[in-house]
Amino acid sequence: MVEKTDDGDTLRSLHERGRVAAEYPRVRALVGAADAAGRRWAGNLLARIGPDAVLAEHPDTPVVSVAFTGHSTVSGLVAPVTAELARHGLLLRPHVSDFDGYVFVLSDTGSELYAAKPDAVVCLLDASVVFDEVPRPWRPDDVARVFDEKLRLLDGLAGVFDGAGRGTLVLNTLPLPREWPAQLVALRDRARLGAVWREANARLLRLMDGHPSLTVLDLGHVSGCDQFAGCALVVAPDLVDHVV
Repeated sequence: MVEKTDDGDTLRSLHERGRVAAEYPRVRALVGAADAAGRRWAGNLLARIGPDAVLAEHPDTPVVSVAFTGHSTVSGLVAPVTAELARHGLLLRPHVSDFDGYVFVLSDTGSELYAAKPDAVVCLLDASVVFDEVPRPWRPDDVARVFDEKLRLLDGLAGVFDGAGRGTLVLNTLPLPREWPAQLVALRDRARLGAVWREANARLLRLMDGHPSLTVLDLGHVSGCDQFAGCALVVAPDLVDHVV
């Protein structure tokens, strides 16, 4: 869907004329009225333009600094969060960590993440954080053991952030892709895996009780969200609510 301002401009036409940064106050309405495909395109465009180009034209535009880290590739979060912040008239200044760098950057208070002093840190988690470390072949009890180790690790990382970070640390519950239960033949084993996974995610949510700086985004309500990066556009509004 191509959304227009009252005078007929679209975000694409502003881009073609090189006027997105100069006309950024109008971008809010254009992105806000766009459909999912339009927001995806807008997020990619605005991420490429970057906050400094907009600030050169509109120095009073509010900027939110967000660090993205995690066990997997997190760069895919930048565009949808950029688009969602644009809907609120805000700019994103992203800081993206290396692949699987979350333990280092969150545990070392001298890391680039802490040096950047972001307003929020988004630590992307998915099922691979557990399944990358189970033996082959694996059983539900192996998953329970590794997930327990990861919860204790995350608890410790949240404690470090409480003391050294600023703003909010955002984690997410882990969706369970269908490929993993499908590897279990017995229905009882599949049921056991489901119980282990749900109980561990509940414990992950309860980590918030002991860490004032921590928020855990519950993805259980997001239909068909097997991977956080794959449903980033859907959960971006919830994510922005936690980082702004």
